[in-house]
Amino acid sequence: MLFTNLYLYFQHNVMILMLAYARMSIVVYMLPVLGERILANLIVKNTAIFLVIIGLWPCVEASPVTDLGS
Repeated sequence: MLFTNLYLYFQHNVMILMLAYARMSIVVYMLPVLGERILANLIVKNTAIFLVIIGLWPCVEASPVTDLGS
């Protein structure tokens, strides 16, 4: 039962991360300031996006899961 709860908690956080990435990547890819000259490599762009998401994680997380079925 514990593994099921851990998997569901992990899946919840991955879905939040996926939605945050979908929102932030559009902003980073569309900004002309962060165009092809500054962030030329796709890996660097994705790393910058994930660093911004990690910094905004307390604001991005909708509601923390406190009840894990106990």
